[in-house]
Amino acid sequence: VGRDLLELGRPDVLLALAMTFVVMAAGFVLIPNIAAYLLGNVGYPRERLGLLYLAGGIFSFFTLRLVGRLVDRFGSARVGTFGTVLVSVVIYLGFIVFPPALPVMMIFVLFMISMGFRNVAYNTLMSRVPAPEERARFGSMQSAVQHLAASIAAFASAQMLRELPDHTLAGIPLVAWTSIGLGALVVPFLWIVESRVTRRRAREAGA
Repeated sequence: VGRDLLELGRPDVLLALAMTFVVMAAGFVLIPNIAAYLLGNVGYPRERLGLLYLAGGIFSFFTLRLVGRLVDRFGSARVGTFGTVLVSVVIYLGFIVFPPALPVMMIFVLFMISMGFRNVAYNTLMSRVPAPEERARFGSMQSAVQHLAASIAAFASAQMLRELPDHTLAGIPLVAWTSIGLGALVVPFLWIVESRVTRRRAREAGA
């Protein structure tokens, strides 16, 4: 066990796990509250809520294939940075500006697409962090960090929000700004981790 912890205690591994926490927290501080916000605050019809997820899923299916090619060509840091900027703009227009500056369907689809850009870039980079003999251990730790971050973020967002007598949610702008702020932290992590992994791979190839 001690040897496993030593192998997984490298700076690039610790940075990658910290990035995992931030990525998941940035998403899950907002995601669990989207449906309640759209129904209660925006007045989106409940019977049409499923259409949002259907449209988001369809657009994401086709977009993610393109994102994978972009990551292979330009690298995780560049594509992930673009995705983070895009998702921040979408969150601002859809959850801070009120009423939303764009139609709900467009906001939801753009949110799904922009999250796809960031998540594909992040997951691709994470796959390059562990050595072959560490992948299972690293994957277990990554999964644990993901679940921890998601639960902490969801709990934190619940403390920021309160339901008003008219069943609207107060505090959504604070949750949205928190998501944007956490997302901004993802960008330096992407560049630092990618740089460290690239240098390590170059050293290993030259050994």
